[in-house]
Amino acid sequence: MRNFILYIIPVALLLVIFVNFFIGEPKFNSLEEEEIHYLQSEDYEKQEHFYGGLLQKDTFNIYYHFNLVTAHFNRDNEVSQELGKNISIADDSVQIYYRSFLLRSSIIAQDMGHFGLGMYYYKTDQFDSAYANFKQIVNPELPYLNYMFGCVFMQNDSLLASQYFEDEIANDGYLEGAYKGLIELNLDNIDELYRLATNEHSSPYMSVYVKRKVFFNKGDLRAYFKSIFERFLKAFNVYGFGGALLILLVWLNYLVKLDFYQKERWRPIIITLFLAMPFAFLTSYFSDYLKFSWHFTLNGELLHDLFYCVVGIGLVEEMIKIIPFLLVLKWGKVIKEPIDYIIYSSVSALGFAFIENIFYFDLGGLQRIQGRAISAVIIHLFNSSLIAYAMVLGKYIPKYQQWKTFIIGLAVVAVWHGFYDFWLINQTASKFSMITFFQLLIGMFVWSSMINNCMNNSSNFERSEHYDPRTLNDYLLYGLSFVFMFEYIVVSLQYGASSANKILISDALQGSFLLVFLTFSLSKFDIIRHYWAPISFWDWHTLINSHRIHPQYFNLKEIIGQNIEISVFREESLLKETLPVNGVIQSRELISWEKDWYFVKLNKPILIGETQYHQILIKAKEINEIILSKPRQIVNVRGVSNELLLFEKKKTKTDFPFLDYAVIFKC
Repeated sequence: MRNFILYIIPVALLLVIFVNFFIGEPKFNSLEEEEIHYLQSEDYEKQEHFYGGLLQKDTFNIYYHFNLVTAHFNRDNEVSQELGKNISIADDSVQIYYRSFLLRSSIIAQDMGHFGLGMYYYKTDQFDSAYANFKQIVNPELPYLNYMFGCVFMQNDSLLASQYFEDEIANDGYLEGAYKGLIELNLDNIDELYRLATNEHSSPYMSVYVKRKVFFNKGDLRAYFKSIFERFLKAFNVYGFGGALLILLVWLNYLVKLDFYQKERWRPIIITLFLAMPFAFLTSYFSDYLKFSWHFTLNGELLHDLFYCVVGIGLVEEMIKIIPFLLVLKWGKVIKEPIDYIIYSSVSALGFAFIENIFYFDLGGLQRIQGRAISAVIIHLFNSSLIAYAMVLGKYIPKYQQWKTFIIGLAVVAVWHGFYDFWLINQTASKFSMITFFQLLIGMFVWSSMINNCMNNSSNFERSEHYDPRTLNDYLLYGLSFVFMFEYIVVSLQYGASSANKILISDALQGSFLLVFLTFSLSKFDIIRHYWAPISFWDWHTLINSHRIHPQYFNLKEIIGQNIEISVFREESLLKETLPVNGVIQSRELISWEKDWYFVKLNKPILIGETQYHQILIKAKEINEIILSKPRQIVNVRGVSNELLLFEKKKTKTDFPFLDYAVIFKC
């Protein structure tokens, strides 16, 4: 938190000043450039003002009228969604504006009035009134007219609607709307859809989802995958690619830093990463197989949608996403340690997420960069890690079998993933979408616990001295903060300072807590040899307490190697004749599954009867108290007669006789 206040906030403030004073609002070289900007940013309010201003100069331009009404009602829907209610914004203004055209003597003016009123009634589901106004238009070749007739008749006469759309196309009018109308009318007619999908004029207006449906059912796999790649290329842009790449690099470098026992070679990491990327495209095929072959898809019913999210989304995606990791595990010969399972499964998930982010970060989705970096990508990494961790348990704990734990891990992750998506997808369940936030927090806790356990059980544990929580924490804090700032810059460049400022405020309110919490929980690990700690699902201290107030973590480097003096605790102590003595703390040990025992070598032996102890084990007398956290501390003392016992995986207190309590302090 200190670094966040001292470094991140000042840099962010300087960036805000730079953006607002030197970048400012976008400047346009033409009306077309300005229009594209408002359309891409989906700023419906500015769209409405833009077309309204153009109509003052070119009153009878039907293109401007159509887009003015469309922008108005898009803005109306946006406000309703934000407020969670069906609230309209000054619809009377549309009626008043277009009724004024009917008072003019000009036929073209009256046509504009009837067209605008017809659109108003259509947008408010008053189809009879819409038809009546469109019917009074004198010019039958008016662009958009046949399209609007087609829209009106789509409700009850698909043949007539289809004819109107064909007339709009023949009239070279609103081609996009007419072709989309024909596509919607034929959603159940695969043969007609296939004709439209393979027609060079109509194909550009068909959504990728519909193309996938058509080509899948027709068995045209070449066209099927081509449509997916075309959607990817369409979404690709420099800003979005930069955001996706930055997220990838921040998390990839974090994963490599986790293996402080033995630095991973970059070559197998990069191979795993690139191997995973094509599998992001393959997910679509298996999802579509369920949808189009088994007709298994969302239908709005709670239980059905929940089951679909678990099987159709969670199970399919997690099975595909884990395959690159399994291939590397089988043939790569680089996964040797428990932590390697976490690292390589996460790298596989990261390659998958990179491609997914490219789809999300099209020009209309740049404001999602920070959200994806600290939520969606984290969920991807956690899910794959959970399957890998199950395999770790199967390999390193004798009572388990790896193939069984893999299946269990996959099933658990499918349910977890499905639940996460369910609260966001189902309309009824979306009222409780806050549940996904708590799932995200729990996922971070569990991921941190899994990483910690894998670190504890490394065969190169003696290198744990290289673990530096402060460096890891600072890296995550600065790296993810830079992602925030990158999003702010690219949004300001694309949409202007005011849009970037709105997103910055939203990010600060929603993301700052997650940023600080995430960097803290994923950098502070409790390292102890051979310790399989219970998985932590929740930790109130991490959420609401500063580590300065309630010390949950500590730097082992400040303990190991420390010189201490051991003195008598009580007058009747068995150690009275041999204390005080000095010693050096050598290592942290796990005794009878109790952590926080410390091995100490003494400068002179402790004599108990005829037995001399040159080494001892000490542990704070108070439960959960950190050693050397007080100037003078009462400790439990046990004798070590055979140092080789410390290298056993299972060490019990019976191996080390209890001597007495003593008091320690730093020399």
